[in-house]
Amino acid sequence: MKRDTDYLFAINKIKVLENRMLSKGILSRMIDAPDASDAYKMLQETPYGEFLNEYDSPYDFEAVISKHIEDVYRTVDEATGNASFTRFFRIREDYLNCKILLKARNFDGDNYHLSSMGTIPPETLSNCFKNEDFSELPEYLKVAVEESKELFSQTGIPGYIDFAMDRFMYEHLYEMAKADSFLKDYIEREVDLINIRSFIRIKLMDESVDFLKAVLLNHGKLDRDFFYNVFNEQLAGLPDRLKFTDYASVVEQGVKSWLESGSSMEMERLCDNYLLEYAMQGKFAAFGTKPIWGYILGKLNEVRLLRIVMVGKLNDIAKDLISERLRDVYV
Repeated sequence: MKRDTDYLFAINKIKVLENRMLSKGILSRMIDAPDASDAYKMLQETPYGEFLNEYDSPYDFEAVISKHIEDVYRTVDEATGNASFTRFFRIREDYLNCKILLKARNFDGDNYHLSSMGTIPPETLSNCFKNEDFSELPEYLKVAVEESKELFSQTGIPGYIDFAMDRFMYEHLYEMAKADSFLKDYIEREVDLINIRSFIRIKLMDESVDFLKAVLLNHGKLDRDFFYNVFNEQLAGLPDRLKFTDYASVVEQGVKSWLESGSSMEMERLCDNYLLEYAMQGKFAAFGTKPIWGYILGKLNEVRLLRIVMVGKLNDIAKDLISERLRDVYV
């Protein structure tokens, strides 16, 4: 078992890399750029820039993101001396890719993009789904896919693909995270925020408590019974029910915005900022795995911001609307 001091080399490497993360200033300049092409070129001065010669069109930004994050994972694995250190994050990508392919199989045809940041090459996954042969998948993923397919065939409801795959994914991630208190706590908080948002959506859709039971994830800090017990209460009263929890501010502001605007956008932003604030503990830790996990979570938040900016620029969305969607940054 590794001691906290065994990660000093990796932490020193991480601190150097943190200084090269995208700042709010860079993102703001990209938003203010005349068009997507000019915004994309601004990445030349960042760590993403080394891949721009290979992918010179702004429509290739996803490929650049994948290449960069793969490089980040490789660097972290090498610095920690553990070839599987970042497997926790790669596994998540495998589940998300399978979710995309399950939906494409039933609805979207060939119009999809798969992440190359997982443990399984996208080509392998695509062939598995094309041939309806999942024997090459690891057992945990094969079970998740088969059960998700079965649930959809029984209900015909597309959302059940998401519910089933998310249930399997978070069960798996929680088991992987249990050995690390920081990562375990992060997953529990992420699950809580997902469950809170699911609860609000189901209330607004006027669905049944049975539907809620099918959707809620396990392993949050908030017990599932909490949501069942308040199900028949007015949604506007939810912030009061959670006022003594860590989520009080997020829920108060998020529910208010959601009810007034009819959009979950602000709630999603608040939840992402909350999780980033938790991850930022890593910036101020000197030992152990916390600084490394914090950096990776910060990088994945950075990728989310970069997507918001590039998708906005490619679709000619107004600058102020793109800015409204931005989350906080790790640096």
